[in-house]
Amino acid sequence: MPRALFDHLKPLLALCLLAGLCACASPSGPSRQALADLLQDSAFRPASVPSANDIFAADAHMQRFLSEQVRPGIRHLGASRALIEGLRRGSGVRIDYDASETRSAADTLRQGAGNCLSLVLMTAALAKQLNLPVSYQEVSLSNAWSRNRDTYIRLGHVNITIGYRDLHGTARYVSDPAWTIDFLPAANRQQRVSTEITEARVLAMFLNNRAAELMQAGELDAAYWHARSAVLTDPAFLGALNTLGIIYHRHGQQAAAEQVFRSLVAQPGDQALALSNLVLVLDAQGKTEQARAAEAQLARLDTEKPFRDLLLGLAALEQGQYALALRHFERELRRDPDYHETHFGLAVAHYRLGNLAASERHLRQAQGSAETSQDRIRYAAKLGRLHEQQTGG
Repeated sequence: MPRALFDHLKPLLALCLLAGLCACASPSGPSRQALADLLQDSAFRPASVPSANDIFAADAHMQRFLSEQVRPGIRHLGASRALIEGLRRGSGVRIDYDASETRSAADTLRQGAGNCLSLVLMTAALAKQLNLPVSYQEVSLSNAWSRNRDTYIRLGHVNITIGYRDLHGTARYVSDPAWTIDFLPAANRQQRVSTEITEARVLAMFLNNRAAELMQAGELDAAYWHARSAVLTDPAFLGALNTLGIIYHRHGQQAAAEQVFRSLVAQPGDQALALSNLVLVLDAQGKTEQARAAEAQLARLDTEKPFRDLLLGLAALEQGQYALALRHFERELRRDPDYHETHFGLAVAHYRLGNLAASERHLRQAQGSAETSQDRIRYAAKLGRLHEQQTGG
């Protein structure tokens, strides 16, 4: 059977880092003095960081969208519904989910794409221009992880409510009720638990996401200043502190990284994340005995390693053990039924076994749950080639 359709797939051999993006918080977080003691400003070249005004700024394109697509409908629909309809059916406007980059409100509308946080910021900025109140919710995503080369990313999700909510049994404006807008791809939607969060938390999430993206691009100085700003914007948002520790690790400042991860281990919350990273930085410093102690503490937490069966499945594919790969991918699917790489792995295994219908089904599921437009295009191309092969085209 031809191999060209799926030959690019290679396994990631080891879990290297864990970076929390939209998740991880404690009731209060470390004190501001404790956070100040963790900062290493002198080790990084200064870099500009956007302010809250920059992130929510409404540019000329956004004002034109409001004038042409939203305000004409306010009289009949109310401001909240007019905004929703403008985003849904605006002439020449298309908004796609794309997790490849976290963008400001104006950039998201201009690009017509963004991750859940970018789309929430865009909607909030538009609502603020209409003098509509906004509130934000963090949505629980259990076992939700993603991968980017050697980094494993603990995912979170946010959505937004616009308009006046019924707080005491009577709505302020019955004709213009509140609407909750959720940009999670339809393939990934399940019944989730939501918790209201502050705008400061949303801004910290934005800065933290940008820090992680800049770090992955090798721009460690800019990454540091974004993570620093995120940490100080909302000290209770521990995901930003975790990112700061990883930046220190990448920058070669292992003692500073150790200090950060030890402070995280002392906080209530996801200790497995901090302990995993602490083991890495202790090993990097040659502190073998301490690393093994942290590893033993991690083992006692009995947490399931993300992507364990995905990686075993990829390794089985490389060895030509396609039936074994199927079993691993199916177990991984039970952990997270929506991750696109797992569906892609299943598509590869079924293809190698000659199950073309099953391969096509999983390719479609991979395309539907893909996190970036680039991945959706890649899966669509493979679907097209598979269809040509099945039809003899």
